Amino acid sequence: FYIYFPAKDAFLRDLANRYIGFEGQTYPRLSSRNSAFANMRRWVWWYEKTFAANVGILKCMVQMGGEDAAMAAIWRQRNSALVDRSMDGWLRSRPDSDAVLQRAVLRTAGTMIDQSLFERHGVQPGPGIELPDDPDFAIDLHALMMFRAAYGRNPPAEEFAPETSFRRMLDAGL
Repeated sequence: FYIYFPAKDAFLRDLANRYIGFEGQTYPRLSSRNSAFANMRRWVWWYEKTFAANVGILKCMVQMGGEDAAMAAIWRQRNSALVDRSMDGWLRSRPDSDAVLQRAVLRTAGTMIDQSLFERHGVQPGPGIELPDDPDFAIDLHALMMFRAAYGRNPPAEEFAPETSFRRMLDAGL
């Protein structure tokens, strides 16, 4: 081990950087043939599934980043890379939008998703919110909230299956 790395922290930083590369390689391609909400939900699905499958690395990045400036910089680099990639797609589809405002919306919505995932996967303790056992509930919730933040409106109700609480909520005008 020490032939390749001078210390455990150097290994963990290298692992974190490799993880960022992995996220970049697996980032989903979104289709213009899909609705904006379908693309948003696909991205949220990818993000949440990737997060869950790699929670140990993410936990290390967050916790080590609290005391290690280099790891904190890697965490910020990772978040910026995700927002940059999302902004590329957003600006291609909406070239007349306010890029500064949209970047702030994406960062804020992403932070909301991260905090929920931190709590659910034990990265950091949160408010202890209880979610239904439905595995897609959080994905639908996060996609709905992110869509509302990005577009300033609800997605079409038919984007949700009729039996979901989200469909009932949208049908009721909430």
